[in-house]
Amino acid sequence: SVHVRRLVSEGTRPRLPWAPRLPAFVADPRPCLPLLHALVDDPEEYVRRSVANHVNDISKDHPGLAVETCRTWLAADKSRRRLVAHGLRTLVKQGDSRALDVLGAADAKGLDASGSVSPKRARIGGAVVVEAAVTNHGRARTVVLDVRVHYRKASGGTGPKTFKLAEF
Repeated sequence: SVHVRRLVSEGTRPRLPWAPRLPAFVADPRPCLPLLHALVDDPEEYVRRSVANHVNDISKDHPGLAVETCRTWLAADKSRRRLVAHGLRTLVKQGDSRALDVLGAADAKGLDASGSVSPKRARIGGAVVVEAAVTNHGRARTVVLDVRVHYRKASGGTGPKTFKLAEF
């Protein structure tokens, strides 16, 4: 059953969004890897998406293990790129060079980027215009373009939020 296969992935996630964390798997997620390996090519997107979410959970405590797992999966089958990209999304948003390397976007040599934001300080309900330009002076490559917005928290401090702009 597709639901049982998804439960295998969801039920062993270290950082369940709908239940308490599983401290044993937060500390050591390796016992879950054979289960994820068995499900990575499941015919149902519903199950594969759960596998990617599970890898993303692992990446928060064991980024190296998540990156190497995804590197192995992608080396074996390029059609897994969407799953791998979703599984590494937190690391990509953080600018982790290992995760970007797996996706073929780590090398920024020969790239120039510039941009502007107007207005510099946005008002609640107001509009903001973001413009960006990327020039490639080198070889053909994958470029991931994100924008990080800092917002005021209830505590008075600021916090960042990363938004995907484009991948080309």
